[in-house]
Amino acid sequence: MFVSASLLTLALLVKAQETRALPDSSQVTTPLPTREGQGGGSLHSTLFGYGRVRQLDTYLSPLNYKGGQIEFLHETLRPARNRHLSIQTLWQMNLSKASNEAGKTNLMGGDISFDAGLHYNWHLKSLPGLRLMAGGLAGVNLGFLYHTRNGNNPAQALASLRLSASLAAVYDFRLGKRMLSARWQADLPLMGVMFSPQYGQSYYEIFSLGHYDHNIVFTYPGNAPSMRHQVSLDFPVGRVTLRAAYLCDMRQSSVNNIRHHSYTHAFMFGWAVRLIRK
Repeated sequence: MFVSASLLTLALLVKAQETRALPDSSQVTTPLPTREGQGGGSLHSTLFGYGRVRQLDTYLSPLNYKGGQIEFLHETLRPARNRHLSIQTLWQMNLSKASNEAGKTNLMGGDISFDAGLHYNWHLKSLPGLRLMAGGLAGVNLGFLYHTRNGNNPAQALASLRLSASLAAVYDFRLGKRMLSARWQADLPLMGVMFSPQYGQSYYEIFSLGHYDHNIVFTYPGNAPSMRHQVSLDFPVGRVTLRAAYLCDMRQSSVNNIRHHSYTHAFMFGWAVRLIRK
């Protein structure tokens, strides 16, 4: 995960050599056109964090596991050709280690997700500085869980595709001589597909013997109610814009007689860079 984060950071630094930053870092970091159609550019943010996770996967164990999770999140926001639309991409990665209540067994996990989509933006004349956003995201998720004590079925693969509704609110405000930007965003998966073995079905049966048994499952809020919330604050420090954020990632499913959930609460910290092409 840290190798991927380093590569993303290096790419941003290289790209920054080909762009020019805003003349005043205390300006708002919003990448979208203003109400008058001025401004623009793209906003790139990179966050690292740590939080607590609670996990259950009845394919591996009927017990709940609690532990710590390392989070990485990279986001890009840029305006589309239509001045009311913005394009968002999100890379999210995590590594976790959780234990049962007795502390005798561990559940190790890793996950990488990518989402991309569009938002329509409204600027409210009655509340200057407030922007509302609504749209959708398409995403893919790959990951794994590994149980340190299981013999026959020690691991579970996580793979899914999803279409999500996305809502956000951004508020730019002044604190003294500094401009700050607060944002809230919630993403709700509406439909998709996921891979899942049947309860008690081994991966050897699926991939070596070819015993397919409804292992690709259609998902919707009825069998996979999930949601991701994020609250963040951008604030300038010298010529750098820093970002502090809280992430609440709730993933769950109940398919093929297997119950799965992963509830994460993490605090994250990083930086945001607004780039404008020459």
